[in-house]
Amino acid sequence: MSKIKIKNGFLNLDGNGNILTADLLEGTIEIGDKIIIGEIKIPIIEVKTLSGLTSNTMALTIPRSYEHTVIWHTKYGKDFEIENTQEKDQ
Repeated sequence: MSKIKIKNGFLNLDGNGNILTADLLEGTIEIGDKIIIGEIKIPIIEVKTLSGLTSNTMALTIPRSYEHTVIWHTKYGKDFEIENTQEKDQ
């Protein structure tokens, strides 16, 4: 499993879903991985590194249908595990 710290979130007005900015604390993240928040597993549909190759800050897009599943502003600054689909397939 990987781990992130969610920094912020906002609507992706030009595309699918909502965007969460996060610091990658451990591991890697790929499309199809899931953010685990309590009993909820939220799929990641897009992953972008924000500040160059040495940065751990990422933009993670999640489906818009999860916009109201979690009270996102209460999650900023907190660490969450990522269920890596790659690990599950092995």
